[in-house]
Amino acid sequence: MPDGNDSSYKREDQQEGLPNTQEPAHADNASPGASTSSVLAFCEQIRKDAQAEIETILGRARHAAERKGEDALKEAERISREGKTAAEAQGKRIQTRATSGVSLEMKKMILRARGEIIQEVLARVRDRLQKTRATKEYSDFLKELTVQAIVGLDEEDCIIA
Repeated sequence: MPDGNDSSYKREDQQEGLPNTQEPAHADNASPGASTSSVLAFCEQIRKDAQAEIETILGRARHAAERKGEDALKEAERISREGKTAAEAQGKRIQTRATSGVSLEMKKMILRARGEIIQEVLARVRDRLQKTRATKEYSDFLKELTVQAIVGLDEEDCIIA
C-alpha cells in the first residue's frame, strides 16, 4: 500500500471525480483558503444535487398524487353512476309495485262493486217474483203455460196433479 505522500496513489473520492478534501500538507503553492473553498464548493454541489433530487422526488410524488386523485375521482364518479343506476332501478321497482298494488286494489274495488250490483239485482228480482206470485195475472200466466205444455206433449190423455 503506498503512503499518503505518493502522488500516484489516489483515494476513492478522487477516482470518482470528487474534489480532494484532504490536500497533502506539503502540496506546492497550496493555501489554507484553497482547501476551504474546494470543500465549500463540494458542499455547495452536494446541496445542489440534494435539492435537485428533492425536486425530482417531489415532482414524482406530485404526479403520483395527481394520478391517485384522478383515479379516486374516476372511482367516485363510477360509484356515483352505479349508485344512481341502482337508485333508478330501485325507484322503478317501487313504482311498479305501487302501480301493481293500486291496480290490484282497483280490481278488488270493481269486483266488490259488481258483487254488490249483482246482489242488488237478485234482491229486486226475488222481491218482484214474490209480488208477482201473489197476483191473479201470475196464476193465469201459469195456467196458460201449463196448457201450452200439455198441447206440446201431443198426448191424448194427461193427468194434472
